[in-house]
Amino acid sequence: MMNSYLVGFHALEKRYWVSFLVVSVTVLVGIVIRKKTQKTEEVIIVKYKDEQLKFVFRQPRLAKVSYSSLLQRVCRAFSVAPEKVYLESEGKQLQDASLAQQKVGDGSVLHLKPVPLSPALQQIEVYRTDLEKDIVPLVQQYCSSPPSDALAIEDAHVRLTETLLGRMIRLDAIDVQDDPDARMKRKEAVRWTQSFLQKLDVAKSDSLKELK
Repeated sequence: MMNSYLVGFHALEKRYWVSFLVVSVTVLVGIVIRKKTQKTEEVIIVKYKDEQLKFVFRQPRLAKVSYSSLLQRVCRAFSVAPEKVYLESEGKQLQDASLAQQKVGDGSVLHLKPVPLSPALQQIEVYRTDLEKDIVPLVQQYCSSPPSDALAIEDAHVRLTETLLGRMIRLDAIDVQDDPDARMKRKEAVRWTQSFLQKLDVAKSDSLKELK
């Protein structure tokens, strides 16, 4: 009886150690796999305005990634046009070369920033801002609450029209010869300004009809 008990005990002990070894090997394999995964992953953080995103690289590794390919990936994630922004690392604008050559590696924090406007584009932006602040409210007031007599309607129309035309002369003087983007933006600004001239004409015509 004692022999049977000992045999059963040894069998249980053997099964216990086998189970223990299986569990231990499984745990060790998991640790090795995680460490291997961690070693084959490289991560950079990109910040843009109030957002930040994590970009994970496995294949290819960061050392083989070019600036242009990274910029394309980042721009897709942030939904911005690549030609309108650039990446910066430690205060320096990255160039179209290997990231490794520019000391960008695992754990780097990059900043996505807008490309500075050209002088012509800056002038066009100022034009639009000034018009929205100084003239557009007057046009809107004229259209929504025109003067009550014909002479005042005519005078206000002439004054606002001349003001807009004067601003357009200044807009036309902006040099956009070697700047295709600025040329396009100036055309847009001209059409935008002309829309207010059309609104003034319609408001004047409607107001005078109501007085008859």
